Amino acid sequence: MKKILIFVLFAALLIATTSVHALEFKSLISDAVSRSFTQKDISQAVSFTVSDLELGSNDQRRKQTATANLKITNTGSDDITVALSSNAASLYALQFSQNNINVPSNQSVDVSVSVTVPDDQDSGRKSIGTITAAASGVTRTSNIYLTTKSELVISRVKVNVDGKSSSLDDGEDVDAEPGDEVILTVTLKNEYDESIDIEDITLTVESDSDLDLDDDADISRIKDNDKDDSEFSFTIPRDIDEDDYDIDITVDGEDENGANHEDDYTITINIDKKSHEISIVRTTLSPSRISCGGRVSLKTLVENTGNNDEDNVAIEIINSELNLEEYFTGLNIDEADDIEKTLTFNVPSSIEAGNYNIEVTSYYDNKQSDVSVVTLYVDTCAATNNTSAPTTPTPPTTPTPPVVYPTGTSAPSYGTQGFMNTTGYIVLLGIAALVFIIIIIVLLVKFVF
Repeated sequence: MKKILIFVLFAALLIATTSVHALEFKSLISDAVSRSFTQKDISQAVSFTVSDLELGSNDQRRKQTATANLKITNTGSDDITVALSSNAASLYALQFSQNNINVPSNQSVDVSVSVTVPDDQDSGRKSIGTITAAASGVTRTSNIYLTTKSELVISRVKVNVDGKSSSLDDGEDVDAEPGDEVILTVTLKNEYDESIDIEDITLTVESDSDLDLDDDADISRIKDNDKDDSEFSFTIPRDIDEDDYDIDITVDGEDENGANHEDDYTITINIDKKSHEISIVRTTLSPSRISCGGRVSLKTLVENTGNNDEDNVAIEIINSELNLEEYFTGLNIDEADDIEKTLTFNVPSSIEAGNYNIEVTSYYDNKQSDVSVVTLYVDTCAATNNTSAPTTPTPPTTPTPPVVYPTGTSAPSYGTQGFMNTTGYIVLLGIAALVFIIIIIVLLVKFVF
């Protein structure tokens, strides 16, 4: 009986203890659930978004103020108060037009935000920090972007296609054909209206297409309000496909304050291939300078740059002064293929020295397609192996008019020897001199001595 009583008491104590713990556990569960629902209710009650802030524009100048609106939207069921802060650098002097903003449920509020653009701000759209918005323990973060003007600009692009020029704005296009020579003239300008130079400028022209264009130019300095022109040239490949090809032009440089300036420009080359075209790619002479009677080799390379295969191609080579009139006919050339032909000829031995243009013409189906001209230089011919001395031409004689003498006189005799020019005259003159000397001696002896 005693044991039963002890057992009953122990059981009662155990039941009481268990009940107490059960009540405590229930209380803990209840508190946890209550806190969970409370936090959930708060989270559902506070819900809002904050837009990114876009300051400036492509015309935004440095050392000026840029202003934009930050939009706060309350998407929750309760009104909220939003506190704003930013980590933008102090040099931007960022300011909010208001703070601790009351935003009613399901409504938006715009907050004006301003910054001062520093003089070393790089051009283009740059991130300068973030904005943090907080309400009832809930935070949202948005980005701050500042867009600043490039004072170094591509002011004009002039395009010359096979001798025809046009100016293209950014995004415009121009037509060209395979084999055309293209010259791009790019004009850069420093648009600063104050005395600030832009230095270490790199201008790049490139195309990742079949144009295979990648070129650049370095410009050391452009002063404020000055311009600089750079020229780029290339040839449209003859085997290029018919398509539109973009050319990207970019420039960058740094001003005296350390700000980087960049600009870009895009033009498009529209390649239009003819249905039928046999292009003369190259014509050469070997040698290109020769004396008369020499032997010359002419090589010409033609290519099918049209959109169709050709099975009736002809090449004509003509120069009448060199007695040249040669043809290659019945040639088959598939699209984008080429063929080379060689003609060897002798220069006439009687031809004069000079320059002689040889005309090469291509045909398809008896229709002229392309013309090329190559010049042969012929020097003065060398002297022949004739052993006789060269004959000096006799100058023409001019007839002498007759001389008329007075009546009773005769013409002087020319070409006959006179008496005074004879030996007898000289001997007689010597004897006379001797007699004269003897007479002088006799007279001296008679009268003096």
